[in-house]
Amino acid sequence: MTVIHQINDGVKLYRNDKIAFPPHLHEEVEIIFIFKGDALANINGEEFILGEGDIAIIFPDAVHGYKQLSDKVEVGKFIFQPDFLPEIKNE
Repeated sequence: MTVIHQINDGVKLYRNDKIAFPPHLHEEVEIIFIFKGDALANINGEEFILGEGDIAIIFPDAVHGYKQLSDKVEVGKFIFQPDFLPEIKNE
């Protein structure tokens, strides 16, 4: 399995109509919110089905990827350095 080391800078906020990303990791926290549809999240080798209203929190350096399960998906992603929320920095 190939894993991509993704490098981000600053706070990123996205709203997309697709969710299909190969396994990757980064030093930031990633929060995914599913507005519509279904997706499969693989986080550190464990699979989770995410549906409408579900949230996944991926902590730094966790290998994760996504696969879209529905034809129509709306997803929000919030990516930020752990220092952005000091309350979770040590998690």
